[in-house]
Amino acid sequence: MKNYFFNNRFVAAYMAEQYGVRYWGDKPGHGAYLPNEEILEREIVRVHPDSLPLFDPRIGDMVRVAIEGNVFDWLGMMVDDKEDVERYAAEQVILREGKPFHWPHAEAA
Repeated sequence: MKNYFFNNRFVAAYMAEQYGVRYWGDKPGHGAYLPNEEILEREIVRVHPDSLPLFDPRIGDMVRVAIEGNVFDWLGMMVDDKEDVERYAAEQVILREGKPFHWPHAEAA
């Protein structure tokens, strides 16, 4: 299992606002989640496991797909149907609902 985090508080706040990503709370009274108004106070914001399904590709997303032997090292591909959701399950979503979608960093648990 990996732990996911953002080391850019503005990106973390954007992902919370636009996509509902929740983060670990670590102060008494927070419960499991960090209140959104405190995200900008952090250097590192850790993604709560409840939010991990938000990072799975969905129909209509654009994903980053690695390309070998090409001028480009990656290419954006649209997820058009259920088969694409399965095909691109391990790829990073880069665009959702026409808006940028940021991918968290990962570290071993």
